[in-house]
Amino acid sequence: SLAAPSKRVRSLNEPYRYRMQQVIMQENAQMVNRILSVGPTFNRKVEAQDFSRHRRAAQNLQRFVDRGTLPHKSLPALRVPRPSSTWTSQGLEALLVPGDLCRVGSAPVLSDASRERSWEESAGTHATE
Repeated sequence: SLAAPSKRVRSLNEPYRYRMQQVIMQENAQMVNRILSVGPTFNRKVEAQDFSRHRRAAQNLQRFVDRGTLPHKSLPALRVPRPSSTWTSQGLEALLVPGDLCRVGSAPVLSDASRERSWEESAGTHATE
C-alpha cells in the first residue's frame, strides 16, 4: 500500500518510478491468479492403477526361477585359480638391498645373520656421517 506521490516533487523520476511500481504490482497479482487457477497435473487414479499394474508384474516375475543362477550339470566344477606368479611375499627377507648385489665370485655368500650385521653396520656409518 504505497501512498500517492506528494505534491512536492523531489525527483524528476519519481512519478515514473511510482507508475512502474503500480504496473509491476498489477502484473504480480495477475500472475498469482494464473498460478492459483491451474489445477494439479497428476491424476491420482491413474497413478494408483499404474502402481497396481507394477505390483502384479513384480509378483509374476518373482514366481519364475532365474535359470541363470542354477548350476549346470553338464559342466565340470571350477578349479581354484592358480597364482599368477610363483613368487610369494616373505616379508622383509625377500627385499633386496644394494649390499646383496655383487659380482659372481667377487664376494663370499653371506648368511642371513651376517647380512643383517653388515646392514646394521652400514646403516650406522650413514647415520653418523
